[in-house]
Amino acid sequence: MSNAFSKTLSVVSVIEYHDGPLLFTAEDPIGTRYICAFLETKPTGTEYLCVPLSPARFNSFLNGARDLRSLFEEPEIAEFYKIVTLADDAQWLIATPLEMGSVQRDLFPAAGYFVPPSEWHPKEVERNHSLVEASIEVQEALNHPLIETDTLSEFLTGIQDALRFACRRAISERPKEDRQGRSYQLLSRTELYDFSHSSFKVKLRSGTSSRELFPFGDFDRAVEMLAMVIELAGKDPAQAHAFLRENRGHFVSAVRRLIKVPVARGCGMSIGWRLNTANSAYRIVRATFDQIRSLQALLSAREELAIENAEYTGIFTDLYTENKPGWAFHADDGTSIRGEVDPQDKAILSGVPLRTVRYKIFCREQMVSEGSGKLWKRVTLYRHEPAKGDPPNPS
Repeated sequence: MSNAFSKTLSVVSVIEYHDGPLLFTAEDPIGTRYICAFLETKPTGTEYLCVPLSPARFNSFLNGARDLRSLFEEPEIAEFYKIVTLADDAQWLIATPLEMGSVQRDLFPAAGYFVPPSEWHPKEVERNHSLVEASIEVQEALNHPLIETDTLSEFLTGIQDALRFACRRAISERPKEDRQGRSYQLLSRTELYDFSHSSFKVKLRSGTSSRELFPFGDFDRAVEMLAMVIELAGKDPAQAHAFLRENRGHFVSAVRRLIKVPVARGCGMSIGWRLNTANSAYRIVRATFDQIRSLQALLSAREELAIENAEYTGIFTDLYTENKPGWAFHADDGTSIRGEVDPQDKAILSGVPLRTVRYKIFCREQMVSEGSGKLWKRVTLYRHEPAKGDPPNPS
């Protein structure tokens, strides 16, 4: 007897259609993917043979590395299912498990069938993800399908950094109990899946889907923050400046680096997005070159907006007194931090014990660019106070 149970599947996308679906993908309530191939039509309904697939196996099929028959001949999980449906447009289907020994090889699809990329690409790549389209109209790209590598690299890095620190801001605004386990580095990841030379448009999707991790809108909030900057810059750079003043710190620093790209090339930019929420519509906002340049001028005149105030609790692990006074700190969350002291108070670390007393420290953080273009975080300590609790046991 089969150990599998009947499954309720929802149709994801139809790959092949001729007088009815011949090949489609489906998934169960926990997100397992299935490929479903037409068997035959009977008076009782249309029958399909289904097999579950891992994401890696499914992607190898979509990318043309495997043909359809191999998915059935070499199943990763020893389970086959049969679907019987009376409606071509049914969205919910009952998949009944089959005995492995009863599934004959002549029921498998013919060898040599590879999925047409144009049939699966949009839905399969975009499904369950928030989408972002970022574009700058580089003049030379309008006439020739060529883009400078540095331009593309700087633009993508700028978008990713802005989303990363916007996501960090979004998480910090949550109640403390809701922040546990939320990594802004992970939740802000994006994946590039399409690119247009002529419009210099990059299409990105969120690196995690709603079924994988925290469907609570941290990434979506980050996208809306970045779009708000461009939208306000397109209306009134002063409004964008006011918005950034409310969100000062690393996010502002990332926005400054991002808008340097269109300004350096004399063009405007746009952000389009569709969030992974019910009934979310596609939106797009634009700002011209002059508007972006005005915003850059405002931000350049207010250097303090790129400085973020940060607090950490833990223990000092090292002090440096030669040349430039500095320190090393181990925070309770496992973060290791190194920094300098406020030049106005070089004696701030005088008498501070190492590893034996817990402290709460107050710092100013700023992202600084080296001559090579590499970024590093400058951390300046300006205050500290004893914190409750015993230091960790030395190990």
